[in-house]
Amino acid sequence: MFSRPVFPCSSSLSLRSVEIIYSSVGSIRLSFRSQQWRQSLIARSTTVSSGPSLSFSLRLICRIWGEQGQSALEKASICLLTCGPTGSESLKNLVLGGIGSITIVDGAKVEASDLGNNFMLDEKCIGQSRAKCVCAFLQELNDAVKAKFVEESPAGLIDSNPNFFSQFTVVIATQLLGSSLVKLDEICRKSNVVLVIARSYGLTGLVRISAKEHDVVESKPDHFLDDLRLHNPWPELKQFAETIDLEEKDAVVHKHTPYIVILVKLADKWIQEHNGSLPSTRQEKKEFKDLIKSHMINLDEENYTEAIESAFKVSASHGISSELRQILEDNCVEIDSNSSDFWILVAALKEFIEKDGNGEPPLEGSIPDMTSLTEFYVSLQKIYQAKAESDCNKVGNYVREILKKIGRDSDSIPKSYIKTFCRNARKLKVCRYRTIEEEFNAPILTDIQRYLTDEDYCFSVGFYILLRAVDRFANNYNRLPGVFDGEIEEDASRLKALSVSILNEMGINGSSIPFEDLVQEMCRYAAAEIHPVAAFIGGVASQEVIKLVTKQFVPLTGTLIFNGIDHKSQVLTLYPKISHLVLSIHSFLLLSDFFLSTLKAQPEMLIRSPELGMAVARAGALSKSPYLIALRPSPSLCSAALRRRSSAAVLETVVSSPPPPHSVNGDHEGFEGPKWKILNSEELGIKNAMISKPTRSVLKELKRKGHEVYLVGGCVRDLIMKRTPKDFDVLTTADLFQVKKAFSHCRIVGRRFPICHVYFDDYIVEVSSFHTNALRSKNKMKISKMFLECNEKDIQRWKNCLNRDFTINGLMFNPFSNKVYDYLGGIDDLKKNKLQTVIPPDTSFSEDCARILRAIRIAARLGFNFSRETACSVKDLASSILRLDRGRILMEMNYMLAYGSAEASLRLLWKFGLLELILPIQAAYFVSSGFRRRDKGTNMLLALFANLDGLLAPDRPCDSCLWAGLLAFHASLAHTPRSPLTIATFTLALHNGGDISEAVSIANKITDSHDGTFPELSRSFRLESERDLEREVIDLAESVKEAMDCMMDGEFVWRAMEKYPEAPRSDMVFVPFQVYLKVIRMLECITDRENDRGYKPKMGSTINYAKLSHGSLSEIRYVFARVIFDTVFPLIEDQENSDSVSQD
Repeated sequence: MFSRPVFPCSSSLSLRSVEIIYSSVGSIRLSFRSQQWRQSLIARSTTVSSGPSLSFSLRLICRIWGEQGQSALEKASICLLTCGPTGSESLKNLVLGGIGSITIVDGAKVEASDLGNNFMLDEKCIGQSRAKCVCAFLQELNDAVKAKFVEESPAGLIDSNPNFFSQFTVVIATQLLGSSLVKLDEICRKSNVVLVIARSYGLTGLVRISAKEHDVVESKPDHFLDDLRLHNPWPELKQFAETIDLEEKDAVVHKHTPYIVILVKLADKWIQEHNGSLPSTRQEKKEFKDLIKSHMINLDEENYTEAIESAFKVSASHGISSELRQILEDNCVEIDSNSSDFWILVAALKEFIEKDGNGEPPLEGSIPDMTSLTEFYVSLQKIYQAKAESDCNKVGNYVREILKKIGRDSDSIPKSYIKTFCRNARKLKVCRYRTIEEEFNAPILTDIQRYLTDEDYCFSVGFYILLRAVDRFANNYNRLPGVFDGEIEEDASRLKALSVSILNEMGINGSSIPFEDLVQEMCRYAAAEIHPVAAFIGGVASQEVIKLVTKQFVPLTGTLIFNGIDHKSQVLTLYPKISHLVLSIHSFLLLSDFFLSTLKAQPEMLIRSPELGMAVARAGALSKSPYLIALRPSPSLCSAALRRRSSAAVLETVVSSPPPPHSVNGDHEGFEGPKWKILNSEELGIKNAMISKPTRSVLKELKRKGHEVYLVGGCVRDLIMKRTPKDFDVLTTADLFQVKKAFSHCRIVGRRFPICHVYFDDYIVEVSSFHTNALRSKNKMKISKMFLECNEKDIQRWKNCLNRDFTINGLMFNPFSNKVYDYLGGIDDLKKNKLQTVIPPDTSFSEDCARILRAIRIAARLGFNFSRETACSVKDLASSILRLDRGRILMEMNYMLAYGSAEASLRLLWKFGLLELILPIQAAYFVSSGFRRRDKGTNMLLALFANLDGLLAPDRPCDSCLWAGLLAFHASLAHTPRSPLTIATFTLALHNGGDISEAVSIANKITDSHDGTFPELSRSFRLESERDLEREVIDLAESVKEAMDCMMDGEFVWRAMEKYPEAPRSDMVFVPFQVYLKVIRMLECITDRENDRGYKPKMGSTINYAKLSHGSLSEIRYVFARVIFDTVFPLIEDQENSDSVSQD
């Protein structure tokens, strides 16, 4: 079922038994290996300091953490509870990093089984104190570290001497049970000691931090805008800029003027010409860039290129971020004698911003690298440093005033700390953590439910629940599950019952836990600490300790779960209490039945908080709760409409709305359903030759081994409709392991819904099993009299069909008996061109909101209409797709846009209110151009994709960068219309590999008339000179790149529909970075001509679909250019190229 490490023993033994056998049988080899490892590690650290001199390794670490960071490490005192493999690995990393002192608490003696997974122990240690042996080894690594040990049980010490822990900076608790953790957390919080919890358990483990509060000064974010103050330059910077003339004729000076100076001077010029305002709109920003370009003498001036790329910094938002504002408004800013140095500095920062900073924090004082003369750069550097020092001194004055007020020494906060604080004032972070007791007794149900229903997080939250169940098991039975080989099965049932109990206590139905398979695995682990897992968990724990001690980088804000089965780790973020959150359509939180029952009991919550009432109404579309089904809003999610509904009305709807109608699940005894049909495949026009060769090979091999096989799903539908299937899905009576055994190149994929992938070179045949489908089937039917007369195979096939999404996908084809089975009325719906769900659409789309996008895709490709009920549900539940993973949305959108049905898909997305959620930029274009939901006309965006559809088919798709590039190209034109000649030259230059001169020559000979109905095409056809045309082409390519940047910017996407306040808002960015880079590289032959990279044009006009689907840039450029050219200069029907491909 899962991939496991190979152990030299019977699979019936627990992992604990394996460790004992493994370590005793190979004790000499393991001991030798352990000694080798110890000696090599000690050899690498023998030069660690004895006195003031530091080894090279520690000097390197000092450079990483800085002097303040290393000083904090050397002053830190760490306590480790339990020095098993996990704890030993965490301390090893800290000792090598130069931690000040360590104390190990462990009452256990070294056993033979310890030697196999703890490389800090050897045979000589057997029978001795484990704390003493590990402590001695760690001191060998770094004798500058003060090391002590306490031979006492951690749980016993927590109960008997809680004051013991107040002396430490951080306590690392490893392998402690939940009851002890709750007590330890309370003790540590009272003493303001940070608690780091680390635990490894078989192939899983977790790391969690608990602290009352942790402030981070040097958060060091990956991406942060340089603090250059170009929007608000101070007098000294302006004066320096005035000393440099941008009209300087000296070429050397002109091309080495720092871009900061260029932007300061040109921003000042802009302000004078625009009533004192900086560029704010997209058009104004483009005009500002044009202003910069106008001062260029040559195109190769790198400083002006840098100025153009940094022009957005001029328009950077003023003031402070919302996160910093929250810190400044925190209650802790009310300073008293007990306030920490951090909050005293925050109070001083607040005064500086209000009185001296003009709403801005202190200047950081550093500038980035740039093209510049040395004297200019040094002068700029001194100006920024002087301003930063001046700001820091002012903050320091406020600090001293505050210290005097509260009776502390005015110099008690070091100047170095004040300087560091000011330099990082924009990036401050404050982390507050829930107590362990709150997490155990008052879990955040919305988050737990969200993780349980998310396939990507299901195993991680499963391990989290099971680790808690293990603790409860230990409390009930005074041992851990699986430690006795003969009781593994019994322990598994006990552990499952405890897991269900935990979920039920949370208010979640635990009767059918989605991670049931993991229960058996947890019992097999038998609490074993496998060294690779322990090393990973220990490494993460030590990394978090260093973050906490140095106050550099943001530590974990959730519980990290390591999943060794799938080889990945995930952080489960359990947020603060729900009443403290701002609920909005933007956050898309799922409301649990537990929360709704609270609302029913306390309706005044909604009366007091209209915002909460609106959030409940908006979240109705996102919840499966029967109370919320009636709250699904219209596709527009009109905020005005929500405002018109009072909170009381919302509450009334929540409380009084009936549960949703029953799905087709057999609960109604009278339900008969559509009439079952068995049809002859030859009469339907299906021939076995229409099935791909690899699929036929799979079918024949499984049939030869005695298994029944069927083709199922969309491929049967497409064969009946004489269309080329996108792929073929096989269903068999064999189980997945029998399928895997039958084929040499086959693997089982998927966790919740496993299937087999059978590989034939680049072709993959998907094979599923009746057994798997039966296990995951939710349709527990009451069999009516009609069904009792049917044979068992018919019932088995019928039950499988009920798991399908749409009736037309619920067809089965047996190619050996030439029979097509229709149990759901799919053939009738094919004849009627109708798409409807197998179960009621409300239920179907609530169970899996991805079906909404599949419905759009199938209807677009086949030209089908929705049934009335399906259409209403698609509209009502449109916003629920925002729960989907971005990768899933990308997959569905790629199926829509890359397989020959893009135009119809865009029309349906717009018609049913999905376009504004997935592609807000394009939706804004539809609105601004007056394109109605049911408009039968066209526009340039639809025309572009209609031409793309003419070249593609389900078996001839394109790479996703092609349709992403077309979206960006059109967005660019919609913003800035271009002449047909510019577009023609652009497409020709793309096709010939970037030779713009040749493209200009050819374009000037074009006599075809362009489509004058598109407002994206400007009226001017000819330009004054070829030079102007070349510049326009380059500018168009740059504009497409900018549009692509905007599509990747969540904030820009969020603002796309801001002109239409009644429309829903979305910040969805589902295009992956790799696709973005491909689009940029596609345009580089025009935008980056100076770097001759040998761009080769495509030879011939025949499309190589294999290369097109794999993203060959030359093929992508050709099709991209061809689609655009054919849209702007449409071909007369009798002149169309013979190689264009119809969708059939």
